[in-house]
Amino acid sequence: MKRSLASLALCTAVLCGLSVQSPAAAFTYFLKSVPVFHLEINSSTGWDHLTDWVMTTSTDEANAAVAGGWIPKGIFCYVSPARIPGTIPLYRLYGVATTDHFYTTSVSERNDLIARGYIPEGTVGYVYPAGSHAPGTVPLYQWTVSPPYVPPGDIYRACTLKPSSESDTPICDVWTAERELVSLTVTAPRRDEELKGGDTYDISWNSTTRGGYVYLNYSTDAGTTWRLLESGIENKGFFTWKVPNVETLHARVQIVWTDFLFDESHVLAQTESEFDFRIRRTQLSAGAQAAIPVQARLPAPARLTAAAASASEVRLGWGASPGRVKGYLVERRIGNGPFRQVANVPAPRLAYVDRSVSPGTGYAYRVCAYALDAPVNCSAAAPARTALALKPAFRPAVRRK
Repeated sequence: MKRSLASLALCTAVLCGLSVQSPAAAFTYFLKSVPVFHLEINSSTGWDHLTDWVMTTSTDEANAAVAGGWIPKGIFCYVSPARIPGTIPLYRLYGVATTDHFYTTSVSERNDLIARGYIPEGTVGYVYPAGSHAPGTVPLYQWTVSPPYVPPGDIYRACTLKPSSESDTPICDVWTAERELVSLTVTAPRRDEELKGGDTYDISWNSTTRGGYVYLNYSTDAGTTWRLLESGIENKGFFTWKVPNVETLHARVQIVWTDFLFDESHVLAQTESEFDFRIRRTQLSAGAQAAIPVQARLPAPARLTAAAASASEVRLGWGASPGRVKGYLVERRIGNGPFRQVANVPAPRLAYVDRSVSPGTGYAYRVCAYALDAPVNCSAAAPARTALALKPAFRPAVRRK
């Protein structure tokens, strides 16, 4: 009798639209600005004169630099760790001849400096172009020291948020504090909505801005397991879904918003249905197809290797996963932090070069194979540590006029 009552309750919930509480909370992730640490190195005379000026978001690099004699000046500003639509990279380079760091958002200037012997040290982060006036941002200025205050042919530059002369040129806009930089919400399906297997349905969402790409996943067990619905969709705010012909009280959709489609591709936001919705299995006519053919879990990529090739480059390689693989998601973490996607490599490629790393920093990587309607499966983690770029070398002081 108890079993009959339980079956009746389940039937009533599905067919009559009664609310069923979800057994798990929805997971969300929104990109936040990260601090930029400011370090200086002074002349060997002990005068408080600037000889090099460095920005880094890496606590590993900052701590190693301080141990090597660099002077910590605290948090200078905040940048985005991923490329929000509308932002640009802030590049860091090192001049061997001048023993000085240089910062620019200009690709042509960066290429010219590399041709002149400057060493690229990756990106500090992502920023808005100068004059964008994005919420919470201020201009970042660069000031120049040139002869006669430095040897002929040398130019030293440093950054400031408080210009003191007309020669202080704004190069970009940065944030002044930690803040969430994007938002993403699922607007449909709605709470306790009932979908029918085999129907088409418009999944919809709101994001801070259009641009970038999204991955759509769905779950029939309140987010315990996920299957890829579609990848590489332009972020237009909607997608037409062929609802799978299953019976569940705890269906969810998940949206992962990335800055780019392939190769360097960072997660901007990840969200899922705030409340579960229902899918009701329907009786289909002969030959009707209600869902994408279900694929079993892919074997994880094997033999992942990660090796730092320089202070700003890590090379990865791995073995192929059998099956209908669409691609591989490269995920990275710093220290004991969470894994975050940094690349999407289309199959059948089995290698990636990560150039969005910081010098003197320890990372761990894993690679996840993905295919339509199959759970993502990830490799074991592989560690890598980039070389320390900052040297405890001193040179004659540079006095600002």
